[in-house]
Amino acid sequence: MQKIEYTSLDTQGHENLAIGGEQFPHKIEINSNILRLYSNPLCPFAERARLAFRAKKIKHQLVNIDQRIKPAWLEKVGGAVPVVETQNGTLIPENDIIVEFAMDSSRDGYSLLPKDPVERAMLRLKIKKLDDGFVMNMYMGILHGKPEDVKKLEEKMNQIDEELRLNKVGHHFLANQKEPTLVDIFISPILLRAMIAIEAQISTVCSLKEEDYPNIKKYLNTI
Repeated sequence: MQKIEYTSLDTQGHENLAIGGEQFPHKIEINSNILRLYSNPLCPFAERARLAFRAKKIKHQLVNIDQRIKPAWLEKVGGAVPVVETQNGTLIPENDIIVEFAMDSSRDGYSLLPKDPVERAMLRLKIKKLDDGFVMNMYMGILHGKPEDVKKLEEKMNQIDEELRLNKVGHHFLANQKEPTLVDIFISPILLRAMIAIEAQISTVCSLKEEDYPNIKKYLNTI
């Protein structure tokens, strides 16, 4: 396997592949100058963290982890990305916690939540409704293709496409707003992966057609 050198560049968006095994048997040194986000481009949960950091304009170092060969230190904090590492070495796991951390850490970028507490509560209820079972439906449908799993995925896709169809003119996002909110942070990574599988006509979900989801396609081209 080709050796991948580690570099401690302090630039936003700098990526490198930090894996376990012979290359990185121990945790790489902390970056005392900038937040670090451990991620993986295939993981929808990690994408939630990346989107939150981008939405809140948080400068960070992005380090990708090959989860097929997980570093031992990652196993100790739950074994999955995303993980934030602060400048003093504190490790913060769990995608929903990291999204909240991003919102607590920066006043820049999009607000992601309304100021009104009732509207905030309603938006969180919307996330709960759309997110409920979506990841499992998506993965089970694509990986195994059982009719009941594909049906659940189809129902969720139909629900979201209809919600987007009813948006006000000029409102492109999932909470019927002109700018992204927390709903988009949580749901768009799953939608994107489902649509990629549907557009590619993967055999397990070949009964689902991309032309049946015009509003989702438009939405994904907007964000």
